Amino acid sequence: FDGWLVFVDAAKRAMATGAKPGSSEFRAALRQALFTTKELAGTQGVYTYTPADRHGVDARARILVQIEDGNAGLRLLHRVPDGALELVELAGQAIEP
Repeated sequence: FDGWLVFVDAAKRAMATGAKPGSSEFRAALRQALFTTKELAGTQGVYTYTPADRHGVDARARILVQIEDGNAGLRLLHRVPDGALELVELAGQAIEP
């Protein structure tokens, strides 16, 4: 679904250039539009693409829901300076049985 959101956003911007769909100019405009996608909210993350970053998501996409002792909480999966991953609590809420 997110791929479709990214594509539609970029296609709209490529169409705004006046290039005819199917032409080499349109393909170039679409490629440029993809690489200038910034802060597009999807279901799995917030997407920002560059020629150097074709994955498009940053640390905001690494959120987990963890249930421990009847409490659910949002955790950010964070890389610490030594390269290890740690969970940082963002919010917690008790779950009623």
